[in-house]
Amino acid sequence: ATFWKAAAFEAVATERVEFAKHDLKQNVALVHTLRSKLRPSWRLVLGNIHVLFNPKRGDIKLAQLRVLFAEVARVREEA
Repeated sequence: ATFWKAAAFEAVATERVEFAKHDLKQNVALVHTLRSKLRPSWRLVLGNIHVLFNPKRGDIKLAQLRVLFAEVARVREEA
């Protein structure tokens, strides 16, 4: 879940990132685009991730972060 102050921001878009599509376990992430209510031209793109919990599989965690950052960059370009 991702929370923000409803008085300050409104959600413009939400993207679900499923890591299983990249053979990176069954974890997911959400990428939100928020618009400022005080300054409507301002956008905030944020991600919320649940990475693999396995201390021996740092490689998968890094790959999941790489996929998330690529998605955040794509969404940012579109915002």
